[in-house]
Amino acid sequence: DSVAKYEIRFPEPEDDFLITTVGQNCNKHWDLTGYTNLVVNASEIETGCKIVAKEGLKRAYLQVDFSLSECDNGKQEVTITDNGDDSTRIQLKTKKTETEYVEILLGQNFKDIKLSMSNCNDIVNIQSTLSDSGSISVQLNGGDDAITVGNGDLTNVYKSIIVEDGDGNDSLFINDKSHTAPLAERGFALASASLFGLGDDNDLAIQFPTGFETVEVQLSGDISNDFLIKSTPLNSTTKIVVSDSSSNK
Repeated sequence: DSVAKYEIRFPEPEDDFLITTVGQNCNKHWDLTGYTNLVVNASEIETGCKIVAKEGLKRAYLQVDFSLSECDNGKQEVTITDNGDDSTRIQLKTKKTETEYVEILLGQNFKDIKLSMSNCNDIVNIQSTLSDSGSISVQLNGGDDAITVGNGDLTNVYKSIIVEDGDGNDSLFINDKSHTAPLAERGFALASASLFGLGDDNDLAIQFPTGFETVEVQLSGDISNDFLIKSTPLNSTTKIVVSDSSSNK
C-alpha cells in the first residue's frame, strides 16, 4: 500500500455518541477531522500507526485497550504528555510496535483518558497533562505493573488520576522531587487510598481505591515540606523519599 496518510471527516453537527475504533493492523497515519470519541485496540496496531484527532469541540474520551495483548516482550508501555500545542501526546509500545512508539495526538476536547492494561508487566508514565484535563483512569490486570505520575515536577499534571490495582506485585511512584513549591502551601496529604494537595493549584488528586503493593512518593529535599500522613494502604510498603534535609518533616 503506497498511501502514506488517510483522513476521515466526521459529520456536523457533532454527535456525542459517535465512537471510532482503531485496530485491524493499523500501520499508517490517520487524521480524524471533526468530533469523535476514540477506542484503540492496542493489541492490533503496528509500527507506523499514528492517530491525530484534534478538531472536535464537544467533550470526548480516549479508551486504549491492551487486554488482549500477548506478553512475548514482557510488557506494554504507555507515556502521556502535554504536547505543548494544546494537544495531548499518547505514546504506546506493544509487542507489535516494540521497535518504536505508536503516537496518538488528541485535541483539547479529549478530557478523559481510559487505559485498560494487559496481563504483562506493564509500564504507565503520566508525565504532564493539559491544564483543563478531566480524568485519567488506569485499570491494571495481571503482571507486575509500575505506574509513575510526574516527571520530577507535578506542576504540569492536572485534575484527577484514578488507578485500579490488578493481580501481581504493582507499584505506584509519585515523582515530585524537582518541585520548588513547599508542600505546606499545597495541603499535601496521604491516605490509605488517595493522595491530595498535589500540583501548584492543589487540584491534583491521585486515587488508588484497590491499593498497591508499593507506594513511593519522591519529594525535593531542597525546600521546606510539611506533609500529613493520615493513613497508608493496607498490605502495602509505603515510602516517602526526600533528600537529607532538616527542613522536611
